[in-house]
Amino acid sequence: MELSAQLLESKLKRHKFSFTYDDNNKMLCLSNSSISLGAIIAYIFIPIIFLVVVAAFTFLNLRVLSVWQNLAMLIPVILVVVFSIRVFRQKIKKSKSLKIFCPDRFVIVDGSFRMEVPLADMQGIEKSLTDNDHSLGDLLLVTNKRNYMLLSLFDETGRYMEDDLDFFKKYLNELWFAGKEPMYA
Repeated sequence: MELSAQLLESKLKRHKFSFTYDDNNKMLCLSNSSISLGAIIAYIFIPIIFLVVVAAFTFLNLRVLSVWQNLAMLIPVILVVVFSIRVFRQKIKKSKSLKIFCPDRFVIVDGSFRMEVPLADMQGIEKSLTDNDHSLGDLLLVTNKRNYMLLSLFDETGRYMEDDLDFFKKYLNELWFAGKEPMYA
């Protein structure tokens, strides 16, 4: 069963990847995925504004709440901002290079650096969910020598994360290991 190119396209668009797909050669080129403006506003700007307001109340001695109540409100906001910045930096770092998926090889191009992994070196694809709420997930190519980052996905709700990772894993298994079982699944 061949996976639909339209379904692949819709899933890549959902995760905001820039891509080109050549149906004749079964070649997929992925470049970096973007982070939506809404996510940046919701996870970084709003908590920072809240942080500034609460800090102003605390340090200007405005007696709306006690100092301890203000500090109790600051701690979760600081944690949200730090976590969000960490997730966004990790996503940008993981998806900044051009990745080319061909039936006989995997190619990574990052600036002047170019690396090819031939099909003979590939052992399989591993899925990894890095957060408890399944909002961040990765697909790794397992080879004889090391693992390579194929995709890094961020889903604010985590609702589609596992399903999408399974779809991409199935698609790449079909592309690279069609008709034979990968050594590492």
